[in-house]
Amino acid sequence: MTTNAKLFLVEGLDLAGKTSACNKLVARISPRPELSRNALSGKNALYDAADDLRKADGLDGAYLGHAYLAAAALDVRLFQPPRQCRIQESTIALRSYAHYKARGEEALADGFARILDDPQYPRFDAAVVLTASLEERLKRLEKRRREAPEEIAPDDLAVIATPELFLQMEEILVAEAKQRFGAVILDTTGQGLGQEEVVIEVGELLGLSNA
Repeated sequence: MTTNAKLFLVEGLDLAGKTSACNKLVARISPRPELSRNALSGKNALYDAADDLRKADGLDGAYLGHAYLAAAALDVRLFQPPRQCRIQESTIALRSYAHYKARGEEALADGFARILDDPQYPRFDAAVVLTASLEERLKRLEKRRREAPEEIAPDDLAVIATPELFLQMEEILVAEAKQRFGAVILDTTGQGLGQEEVVIEVGELLGLSNA
């Protein structure tokens, strides 16, 4: 009989360093884990459509929220437990909940909360949330502007445009991840903690021994 493999979560808002950490962590583990981003299922057409609408920046926020709500519900239905170790980088439901809760859009936030409360919502064997100070994120944003401007997404600019709202959203995300998934919080802000140290610590916190 096939047994399900372990499922790990790495969360965090933009410019916290989670994508770099996940990519480097996956590359150094043998056998190599699967890596999923945002959608729990790789074939969530509703999520792809909602993300395209977000990037086009032509849809009212509430309508876009309902598109993501439908995508998050479908995500749970399509999810299949992994047959090999998988690292999940962010989730639609948790990030969207924090996004709309911080903005006071309670009806949408409650919708995402119900999805997270669904007994079918995946449980993670371990979870980590990466954070960083606004100052550190601004440094990373400037570095990205210089080295890879095509990789800058509209969400990255929230640290400049709406810093207080951004911090409120992060506070909600951290609290929910700790309560729901027992997440450990890792601040990747400077102070001698370079990318290599972040990768090692994330691996240790998730219990991936050969990281």
